[in-house]
Amino acid sequence: MTPAEQDQIYISGVNCYLNIINLVVDTSIFVQNILGYLATFHQVEVDIVKSETQALPLSLAITEVIQICLTQIIIVTGDLVICWRAWVLLPHDKFWRFVLSIVTICNIGINIAAPIFDELGVTSSPAVLLVVDWASTAISLVVNMTATSLIGWKAW
Repeated sequence: MTPAEQDQIYISGVNCYLNIINLVVDTSIFVQNILGYLATFHQVEVDIVKSETQALPLSLAITEVIQICLTQIIIVTGDLVICWRAWVLLPHDKFWRFVLSIVTICNIGINIAAPIFDELGVTSSPAVLLVVDWASTAISLVVNMTATSLIGWKAW
């Protein structure tokens, strides 16, 4: 391998790491924006309900919303880390990378939707809320099992 090829590989690796860091930063900013929107929606909801019933103090209600959202963020972050590990170990397996990306996108979507459904009461049916909660748990389990299986397969 020539020095020029080594430099090119090095530059590609540095760009890859910088892109990953940018993705993490952009994702955290996006999540903070969602938390801000949830807090605003919750304040409006509390103000509307306050005149009808005795509501929680606003600081406790917002703290509860943030705790729920941070729990989902921790779960999604863990799932993204395990998928990233499997992704790195399978550089030439486009089918498995496609499967990982589809499952991860579904996981992110359902884990963003679950606290929104819970907090905003998008539907009046408790069965739908239960299904969304179970789906978020199930898809997270599928992501972890898929990625861990691929890592184990590659190690074997």
